[in-house]
Amino acid sequence: MREIKFRAWDNKNNKMVSWGELIHNKELLWSFFGNEYHPTDPPQYFWKRMQYTGLKDKNGIEIYEGDIVNFNGKIIAIEYNTAEGLFWGGDNSQRYIFQYCDMLEVIGNIYENSELLGKEE
Repeated sequence: MREIKFRAWDNKNNKMVSWGELIHNKELLWSFFGNEYHPTDPPQYFWKRMQYTGLKDKNGIEIYEGDIVNFNGKIIAIEYNTAEGLFWGGDNSQRYIFQYCDMLEVIGNIYENSELLGKEE
C-alpha cells in the first residue's frame, strides 16, 4: 500500500514546505487543507500541492509530483496524469516512472529549479 503524504510550494513565501512541517504546524495544516491563510485571500493563491508518488529514486530520495529527475541523461518533470490515474515522467517514451524508479535521480523541482527543464546532460 502506498504511503499518502504531500508537500507544498508556498507561493506567498516562495519556499517548499515539507509534510513534516505541515503536520506539526496547525496554522499551516489548516491553510493547506482549504482554510484561508489570510481572511481575504483564497488558499489556492498560496499553495501548490504535490503528492508523494510512493517511490524513491536510486539514492533513496522520495519522488513527488513536481520533482525534476534525471533519467539516463534525460531531464523530465514528474506529473500526475489524471486521465490514467498515475504518476509519470511527462514524456510518452518513458511515462511509467514506477518501472524506472531505480534509474531516476531527483535533481530539483519545478518551483526552485525550473531552469533544469529542457536541458539534456
